Amino acid sequence: MDKLRQHLRAHFGVERVEVAWIGGSATWAAPVPECLGLPADHILHFSGIETPWGPVGRCRLVAVEGRPVLRIPVHGWLTPEGRFDPGPVASMRAFYLLRELGVRAVIIDASVGGITLAPGDILVASDFIDPHDKPLALEFARQLGLRPWVRLGEPYCPVLRSRLISAAQRLLAADPDGSRPLTGTVHTEGTYVTTPFGVFETAAEIEQYRQAGWSVVGQSAGIETMLARHLGLHLGHISVAANWAEGLEGGRWHGDMAGFYRDCALPMARIGWEVVRSLVLEDAGTWTCSCETIGVSTDLTGLPVPEA
Repeated sequence: MDKLRQHLRAHFGVERVEVAWIGGSATWAAPVPECLGLPADHILHFSGIETPWGPVGRCRLVAVEGRPVLRIPVHGWLTPEGRFDPGPVASMRAFYLLRELGVRAVIIDASVGGITLAPGDILVASDFIDPHDKPLALEFARQLGLRPWVRLGEPYCPVLRSRLISAAQRLLAADPDGSRPLTGTVHTEGTYVTTPFGVFETAAEIEQYRQAGWSVVGQSAGIETMLARHLGLHLGHISVAANWAEGLEGGRWHGDMAGFYRDCALPMARIGWEVVRSLVLEDAGTWTCSCETIGVSTDLTGLPVPEA
């Protein structure tokens, strides 16, 4: 961490990074931001920073308009050695790094199984469900001395949601052919259902989610969203449906999934990059939303506690 801060001082004249971009499977088939034409000397590759949950995997520090942006690919699932090791603990390492660097705003991209979304549709999530990862979020809070209770009635930053929606709609409308396999349909409200890592969902589970009116299913958003709220971060989440969820539309993955991921990476990276640049160029301190204060609004200090 000391070497990283030295690099920030030497190259940017700062010791913190305001903006981060956690890339998921929506952009995992392309090197970001190299695929967008950024010169190699604008990108520092690093890994192995120690956290209470082990070393952070491969990351990039990117110069954007002379300011630093942290890029963490594949949800932090790439180990320092380049091994693919998915799981929620990687998110705890990644968000510890965000905390240490003073990050205030983070966007996350992902791919999901569509429940009400068709393959190629985009969702800028407005809510999520995750009963499985709350113990890990509590462990994260306790380890860092944070308050254990945080409100999740509005889990995503309204400013970042608006920017992601606008960027997606604008870029897809401007270049529909170059954006394929994205359909151009952007869903501005919807719920991401988070299920445990390791196996996909059953058709019966998906039918239950469909009847509840939930939008997509995946395995990464829940823990990331809860950790962001614990840290008081502005968070925006955008996902693309890579396939129909289990049991829908014949219950099988359609077409060339590897090809889908290769083709969707660049247009999804363009959307993320536009939002990241806008965040870098504008001081996050001017935003008027409650993301940085809602986490402490459940402080129970001073409330009566009956004696045992």
